Amino acid sequence: MILSGWTGDLTGTTNPQTTTIHDEFLPVANFNIVPTIINATTVSPASPVKTSAASELTVTGAGFVNGSFYAYFNNAYRTSTGVTPTQATIQLNAGDLSAAGSQLLEVANFTSTTPSCGAYAYSQVLVKSTYGNPSLTIIKSHTGNFTQGQTGATYTATVTNAATSTGPVTVTDTIPSGLTLVSMAGTGWTCPSNACTRSDSLATGASYPAITVTVDVSMSAPSTVTNTVTVSGGRSAAASASNPTMIE
Repeated sequence: MILSGWTGDLTGTTNPQTTTIHDEFLPVANFNIVPTIINATTVSPASPVKTSAASELTVTGAGFVNGSFYAYFNNAYRTSTGVTPTQATIQLNAGDLSAAGSQLLEVANFTSTTPSCGAYAYSQVLVKSTYGNPSLTIIKSHTGNFTQGQTGATYTATVTNAATSTGPVTVTDTIPSGLTLVSMAGTGWTCPSNACTRSDSLATGASYPAITVTVDVSMSAPSTVTNTVTVSGGRSAAASASNPTMIE
């Protein structure tokens, strides 16, 4: 066998390597058992978020051969698409990333013969299937002052994330006395009453489509009301925002 390189907690192709261990240490030695080198160096996303849905991984390296390239993940072969000499996309089945922890993705060039044997090479890449550290925030706003007896006054609520979140996410609006909720609506949100939900992930620094909260203002509404909205779920601590509103 030929050492093609180190992955995990070691890098490079030097063999042997000397290191001092102070904590958990997981090097992966990648070997080729035919002289044709195949090596997997990176996987994207490097730390996929735990999910029960089907997903995909993009692996980059060297020596990939379209037509004889295979990927093995979660104890079974997986479909590979877009195979070039340096990159391939691995289609993961629903459930492949359902458990947090470490997974191994094996890639190989395998030329089959009858009965199913032939030259092959493989390399292993450490794939981590762990949750990120989502931190959801929410902003509530409106434009101008409301007036007593006004119909169709609107607020806007926007959820943003400081890291990757996983659904479901719920936005709940607490309507103050003097206002009556007419509707809540936003692209991709399901809003049956004073709460909206969705289950898709939210990337780092991204925002979900805004939610429009429509209210009617009572003829006897006080001069100032405060509308409060809360976002929860997504494996994040709940966050709230308050929006004081002047009523003329």
